[in-house]
Amino acid sequence: MPLLEYTCEACSTDFETLVMGSEKAVCPKCRSAKLNRRWSLPARPSKAAATPSADCPTEGPPCNPHCCRLPQD
Repeated sequence: MPLLEYTCEACSTDFETLVMGSEKAVCPKCRSAKLNRRWSLPARPSKAAATPSADCPTEGPPCNPHCCRLPQD
């Protein structure tokens, strides 16, 4: 169930939509099926806070790949 980005050829609307199985996307504005799929860029993780948050235990392994206890770029 990927979230895909499109530009409508008929009305130039840019939108993203969740596509399930073999469903075909349609423009939410004009309902056209003539769409150009756009390249999506993954979001860059934001820098975590310098101190552990309440939901991040200070002992044990990091809570996730972006854990605030890991070195930041």
